Amino acid sequence: RVTDVEYKMIKTCLKKKKNFVVDDTNASLYYRTKMLDYIKQWDDVFIIGVNFNTPVSVCIKRREGQIPAEDIRNMADRMVPISRDEVDDLIEVD
Repeated sequence: RVTDVEYKMIKTCLKKKKNFVVDDTNASLYYRTKMLDYIKQWDDVFIIGVNFNTPVSVCIKRREGQIPAEDIRNMADRMVPISRDEVDDLIEVD
């Protein structure tokens, strides 16, 4: 249901030619590819990807007491950074 709402919001922005941000930090490569393919169907889109290359140790410290360290490590192990061939521009934040 959440994904359906997200796609409706994206579609609204695309129709109105409005800029928008999709912040899906836990998105799988499959999900990201599906979303990018959907967005690329529209005319005049320019997609900027952003990889936040925060060390896992920093993520664990920031979420101490909120999320178990092992859960953060597992998410980091599954994370697939955005590649340059997926988007029109890519920003790497170190």
